[in-house]
Amino acid sequence: MTTMVITDLKHNENSMMIVKTIITIAKSMELTVVAEGVETDEEQEMLKELGCDYYQGFLYEKALPAKKLEALISTKASSLKTLPKEEQPLHVINTPDDQA
Repeated sequence: MTTMVITDLKHNENSMMIVKTIITIAKSMELTVVAEGVETDEEQEMLKELGCDYYQGFLYEKALPAKKLEALISTKASSLKTLPKEEQPLHVINTPDDQA
């Protein structure tokens, strides 16, 4: 899902219906739902309640140059591996190997 519908989620009933429909269709097809452009805790909570699986956006990290992104991923990945799975943040996408 894109920023366009996420931004108006709280204030626009049509956006809410679009998001609900997208999630319902995706779940019926056994797809994973990723929302992009999540900027507030409130947006994430609403999306979570609707069944969204993963989130990305400024709430988690601002856009970064490639080199800084590589360093951030490297740092976060090594620290997250030490957390029990149930304590890992919701927005961390596990690899297929992690889901066993």
